[in-house]
Amino acid sequence: MTVDEQAQSLVKTIMEWYSEDRPVDSWMKKSADLSELGILNHYELSILAFPVDEITLACRGQASYKAFLIEESRTSLTESPISKEILPELTWKYATLERYLVLQQWQSAVTSATPVQIVMGTKVMVPSIVEDAQVLSTRALERAESTESLHAIGTVAHALTNDVWSPD
Repeated sequence: MTVDEQAQSLVKTIMEWYSEDRPVDSWMKKSADLSELGILNHYELSILAFPVDEITLACRGQASYKAFLIEESRTSLTESPISKEILPELTWKYATLERYLVLQQWQSAVTSATPVQIVMGTKVMVPSIVEDAQVLSTRALERAESTESLHAIGTVAHALTNDVWSPD
């Protein structure tokens, strides 16, 4: 067994352990029916943010390893477990959970929206959700970009434009 094969086998094992330790699948089930979206409290939002960040890091590491393999031409990428199984599944899970997290954060921001003074010393006010939308969008897009996956970036960008920035 080559070093590359050992590394890919180890990555696969670690990701299996991770999926057993983290409630990613339970979050995936909760996010499946967005029509019955209940608002999570701040504690639940922070709990959901951890696996989203961890999956982002895992996607980035595996995408970097895949890029290294391409650069070094060490393996046929069509046959590697990272290219065939792990990275597509993680990217899908990341994008799904990111969208769910953003929707939950957005609903939380809407329910707690208050007028915010935009020019100090004046009475010019805007709803706080204007700033919240920008912060949520920036954070989500930066996380999506760090996965190094065009599919994740596109999915998250679409979700943001459809769910946060939509005039509906």
